Formats: sequence, structure tokens, C-alpha cells
Amino acid sequence: MRFAALLSGLFVLLVGSRLSAVECALPVVVRSAVRDIHESWWNGPVGYGFIEGMGGEKTGRVPLEVGRAPVHRFDADVHASNFQGPVEVRHPDQRPQWEWTADGEVEVSERTYPLLVARRCSATAVALPAVTVRVAEHDEWPLRNDGVGAFAVELADCASVLSDDRASGWTAVRRSGGLRYGGSRGAADIEFVEYVIWCYRCQGERDCGDGIVWAAEP
Repeated sequence: MRFAALLSGLFVLLVGSRLSAVECALPVVVRSAVRDIHESWWNGPVGYGFIEGMGGEKTGRVPLEVGRAPVHRFDADVHASNFQGPVEVRHPDQRPQWEWTADGEVEVSERTYPLLVARRCSATAVALPAVTVRVAEHDEWPLRNDGVGAFAVELADCASVLSDDRASGWTAVRRSGGLRYGGSRGAADIEFVEYVIWCYRCQGERDCGDGIVWAAEP
């Protein structure tokens, strides 16, 4: 009787632990391309692209590393909101900005960085959402920022990675074609974004950040 009760208690403990887990996804951009992005005419031929939904055009920290086997390492001296182009631009006393010079022809960026705005957790990987990410170009006052385009990230791809025997791992590279920014008349100047997703399971109801390494606060 005691043995049966012990087995029953162990079963409840294991099932309860599994049910309280969450499965999380953090996409990492590995390659992207745009057709047109530039700031106001007096600001030169380069344009700063930023990811909306992060609280500002130039904000946020980037982790140093994400994942295991392989580990993706990043340039952390950059704004997490920067939709990074191939051209490095430096201003005094500011972080480097990775900008674009696209003006009607496709320009490709090989910059790799985590897409923090699309980081999500859910009870199961299958329930992770598709996240639409919108990108705009930063114009100087008095001009307003202009939309560049959007793209979708399919976080439920983590369902093909996570299992009872596997608590973390990477998806294969996926390409998202560009979408319109906003309505049917919105800009559609993102050609594509290629990304992988770091998928991981956390025991408990909060995002444990497994495999994500941050720099110490300055």
C-alpha cells in the first residue's frame, strides 16, 4: 500500500511539474533585405530602421549570447530596437547604429541579432503565436517616421524542436517574405527576413531565459 501511494505521489509530482512548465521562443535574425529605406533628404543617403513596439526608436539591450550547439554571439553595443542594416554609423557619445542605403534596389544585411520584440512563452510550443513585426525608418523632427514594411515570425515552429526528451534547441532557418506596413496601402519595402528560433522549456510559469546570456548592467 505504501509503495502504491509513493508511486501515485511521484506521478502527481511529475505530471504537476510538466503541466506547470512553459515553452518559450526567441527568434534570431540571420539575414535580411530591404528595397527602400532612407531618412530626410538633408540627412544623407543612409537610413536608420527600427523595430516598433520596443518603446522607442533607439532603445533596449541585446544579450551577449543565445542558445547552445551552436551558441550565437552578438555585438551588444547596439540598440535592441535597431533593424540592422549593413552600414555602421557612429555619432559622438552614442551607440553604433547599423543603417541602410537602399533606394529602390534590394540591399542585403548579414547582421545577426536577437528579435526581442517577438520573444514569447506559452503552455505548449504548438500554442506559440505568429508575431507580425513592423519596421519603420527614423526621420528627424519635424518630419514623422515612415513605415518600411513588416514580416511574420512563426514561433510555433518550436513544436518541431521541443519534446519530452528535448528541453531546448534551434529551429532550421526560415525565410519570411515582406508584408505591408499597416493597411493595404502601407509600405512593403522589406524584401525578406531570415531567422532561426531558440526554443526552450522552463519549469514554472515564468520565462527562465534558458540559454540567454546578458552583459552586466553598466
